[in-house]
Amino acid sequence: MDRSAIAGAMVVLIAGAVMMAAPRTRTYVQDVRPILEKNCLGCHSPGGTGHLPLWNYTNARDYAKQIVAVVTGKAMPIPRHYGLLGDKGTLTKADVDTIVQWAAAGSPEGSAK
Repeated sequence: MDRSAIAGAMVVLIAGAVMMAAPRTRTYVQDVRPILEKNCLGCHSPGGTGHLPLWNYTNARDYAKQIVAVVTGKAMPIPRHYGLLGDKGTLTKADVDTIVQWAAAGSPEGSAK
């Protein structure tokens, strides 16, 4: 192999490694909406007792900083022992990390496709 072929192969390998190491951007549609549906919308929907309206992308985006504050401070969801959420009431570390990453990326909506 000549030097240009070796250099080209190295560029391809390095680019592939960088792409594999780089976390993908979290989006509302793909990542955050399922977390909200499972853990939040029981209260944060029309007619619910939650003060922040979270039932659609626009509302979730507008309240992204508040969502991050309450989930990282463990103020929400309300703990199970209050009996309000049945078997719900906790977010996994992965759920919290996903919400934080989504907000830090500018709260992108993503595609429904």
